[in-house]
Amino acid sequence: MAVRLPEGLPAVAELAREGVPLFSDNRPARHVLLINLMPEKQKTERQIARKLGLAGPDVAISLAVPARYRGKNADPAHMAAFYGGLEAADEADGAILTGAPVELLDFEAVDYWEEIAHLLDKLRARQTPLFTLCWAAQAALYRYHGVPKHILSEKRFGVFEHRITTPSSPAVAGLEGPVAMPVSRHTETRREDLARTGLHLLLDHDEANTGAVAEPVLGHVHALNHLEYEATTLDDEYRRDLGRRDDVPPPRGYYPDDDPARPPGDRWRAAGERFYANWVAMLGR
Repeated sequence: MAVRLPEGLPAVAELAREGVPLFSDNRPARHVLLINLMPEKQKTERQIARKLGLAGPDVAISLAVPARYRGKNADPAHMAAFYGGLEAADEADGAILTGAPVELLDFEAVDYWEEIAHLLDKLRARQTPLFTLCWAAQAALYRYHGVPKHILSEKRFGVFEHRITTPSSPAVAGLEGPVAMPVSRHTETRREDLARTGLHLLLDHDEANTGAVAEPVLGHVHALNHLEYEATTLDDEYRRDLGRRDDVPPPRGYYPDDDPARPPGDRWRAAGERFYANWVAMLGR
């Protein structure tokens, strides 16, 4: 099991230092297209590649964004060197679509919504396995099933212990509950809106609400929260927000004894690796 990344991508050296299995030859591998809409491109590339590198079969990752996408924080040189267009989905064995900082906009108000909607329609028609994260999960649920998102009165921020609600689903095979999931969002997807969709509700929490759902017959997994996060990701976000204002509450259930002065742990790592491995197993059906 190993992962191949575009030659020269900074994540290659970082993951090699960690001991994540990598390869650079042209051996047969599952091709996964990562459509990366997150502001910190290199951080997300590293997070996703780490999970896929530990998932089982060899996986080759390529990178893409919509033609109309304009990332405010994206390094133009990095984008030009490593990112292509969405047409690469035509040749992919699977696709991962990340979240984006557009959560409070109506879907149709997003500049590149038509491209994302077309991509989602094409992946469904071709029955291409799909893994979506955060906003992208909401976008897929909206496009495929008309499921709305609901604006929260305040940001939901922390690590929440989710119960496994459909243990027979292959998407959660090998997981033991409860599953800790990092949460960072201003909107939510409610379980009652999913009731008539026929989807598997995988992970759920009384307060944090829906954590993940799946449509295993298509190899579709929609994760509303962030099992790909590194141990320090929520801390980075907390420190960033503190730099903007001083009334930011720390993420709940994250720091030892809820003390931001103490280094956070990563108690979701094993569950995240298993969760991604289960999706990668769907690529070979």
